[in-house]
Amino acid sequence: MDSERDKWFYPLKHISNMDKIPKFLDKLNRMERMSYEASLKTKWDTQNAFDYAIKEAAKRAAKEATKKTQEEERTKAEQERLESAKSLKQSGVAIHLIAESFKLPLEVVEKL
Repeated sequence: MDSERDKWFYPLKHISNMDKIPKFLDKLNRMERMSYEASLKTKWDTQNAFDYAIKEAAKRAAKEATKKTQEEERTKAEQERLESAKSLKQSGVAIHLIAESFKLPLEVVEKL
């Protein structure tokens, strides 16, 4: 490692692969070690905050997609209902029976 900065960034970058503390960390005094541990905690806290934000955004996107799909299905079902009512009206079925069967207002059935 070439510089002091490299010595500090190496463990931060490779902490998950290390099975023992790097030798240069053994030489740190109490304050330097506390500073190092505080920087690790900050790094982990930041990573956890990002992970949480990503997880929440994914949940929100899934919820919105589900809501949109449900709305599209409702719209399609309503359209099919109106088409069926129109077909029955063209076949000569009484308007009040169509309105009752499809739970539609008489005005809507009359306009079909």
